[in-house]
Amino acid sequence: MNVIIKEDYKVPVFSWCPEIEENAMEQIDNLARLPFVFKRISIMSDCHSGYGMPIGGVLATQDIIIPNAVGVDIGCGMCAVKTSLTEIDIDILKKIMGEIRKSIPVGFNRHKEKQDENLMPDYLNERIEEYPNETKIKYPIVSEQYKNALTQIGTLGGGNHFIEIQKGNDGHIWVMIHSGSRNFGLQIAKHYNDLAIELNKKWFSQIPKEWELAFLPLDSEEGEGYIREMNYAVEFAFANRKLMMENIRHIFGQFTNAVFEPIINIAHNYARLENHCSTCIDNLGNDNRLHESLLGVPSVSKVLSFLGGYRPVFHSCGGLLLRGATSYLKPSPSQVGVLEQMSDDLHSLLPRLEGKHNHSISFCHCENVSFAQIDETYYTSLNKFGLGFCHLFGVGKVDRKLDRVLGHIFLGYEAYNLDCKINNNTFSISQKHSPTQVMVHRKGATLATTDTIGIIPGSQGTKSYIVKGKGNILSFNSCSHGAGRKMGRKEAERNLNLEEEVKKLDDMGVLHAIRGIRDLDEATGAYKDIKEVMANQEDLVEILVELQPLAVIKG
Repeated sequence: MNVIIKEDYKVPVFSWCPEIEENAMEQIDNLARLPFVFKRISIMSDCHSGYGMPIGGVLATQDIIIPNAVGVDIGCGMCAVKTSLTEIDIDILKKIMGEIRKSIPVGFNRHKEKQDENLMPDYLNERIEEYPNETKIKYPIVSEQYKNALTQIGTLGGGNHFIEIQKGNDGHIWVMIHSGSRNFGLQIAKHYNDLAIELNKKWFSQIPKEWELAFLPLDSEEGEGYIREMNYAVEFAFANRKLMMENIRHIFGQFTNAVFEPIINIAHNYARLENHCSTCIDNLGNDNRLHESLLGVPSVSKVLSFLGGYRPVFHSCGGLLLRGATSYLKPSPSQVGVLEQMSDDLHSLLPRLEGKHNHSISFCHCENVSFAQIDETYYTSLNKFGLGFCHLFGVGKVDRKLDRVLGHIFLGYEAYNLDCKINNNTFSISQKHSPTQVMVHRKGATLATTDTIGIIPGSQGTKSYIVKGKGNILSFNSCSHGAGRKMGRKEAERNLNLEEEVKKLDDMGVLHAIRGIRDLDEATGAYKDIKEVMANQEDLVEILVELQPLAVIKG
């Protein structure tokens, strides 16, 4: 990750993209100069230029929302399902793909008949008929587009949208869909961006029109209207993907006995209110030098090999335990020895620490310890002993910075979320945390909190990934939404070789969608190397499953 700072920036830019194209960089410069931006701009590893804000950008603002920082395909995102199949015959696969093409319209096509209205997002479909005037006032664009949407739900759309059958390194066959809100998103984005442009002109906004970053106050009628209709488009996009996945499940059932697991869904074009703490953000940046220094200590690496993912907690007996996500650890005598060595190393490296004491005899010796009981006592001990790492390594008085940095080493970024909850001000370093509610815009970026399971697709013919977020607060808990384009559509048609791109996919045995020059805009060569994109965001996500394409349908 690189930090970009310029003299006229209001905030720094944190970029996981090592090479940013010129147009995208100009847009990033504009974002960093906005008067209402919060703390920083975060740029994901798949960044490329868009309208106003680059794709792969994450922007947090106070009191306003920017339609162009969400984009025109509101709610566009991914869904994926793991099936019970471990193999699929190529002839069966071809039949399945043929039936999918018959069942799911692509491009500008739609269903000939209206789909079941119960498939539409719940909170509006009844009101359309019962309260048409009220609905039209609160949801003007949704009301206008609603009837058309009844034939668009369950359709793929065009551009980079796709349906893909994949084989995972978990041994299972997967189904993945990339699609959005169809015409809803486009019309909502256009309507409210046009409104914002007019209002910004009326208010004599100092933000240049050519930046394409017209804004709406959150408490304005127009801002509230955009948020309502944006959220509806996000819900519709998910309903759209769900219907396609359900149709695909039925098709698989015609040719196999596959069982589909629950759907994984993640959006990557939306904005929502979130709480982010200025103190935590500043701490993470200020802690970096100590963090890197401790990672270079040999005993730290040895302890990390068995303590990673565990945090110190106190049992009701008063003894110390190490709590993981689903289990607890009682260290062995040899592990206690390594803990004591690390304690010695910490005190040698940091002479300012108060007197060392030995906790090796303090570990819980009870039999049949209740995991639930450990969990109950954790948050009580949090305010008494901080994260517990200073106590674990024999530091006489809790040094909050060291406690937090050790937590970062062993728990990852979750340590900063936990530190934010600590109310005790008796530490050697007392702090006041102040979470701020901000509007986080993710445009071609995916949520990646520690409890988020996400999807990062590659390009046609490359791997896709099921991931788990690491909750990195520097990225506003975000990661990339895909590989990211390295060529514009027309540029790809001009510069890529059709025979070479087809051969790549044929040699891999992928049933693909490249037939002519016009298809080259979605060829593998038009996109960045997904392996590099993933390598550049190792601190944002953990890869759970790698998925290799078997067959692709493009929009």
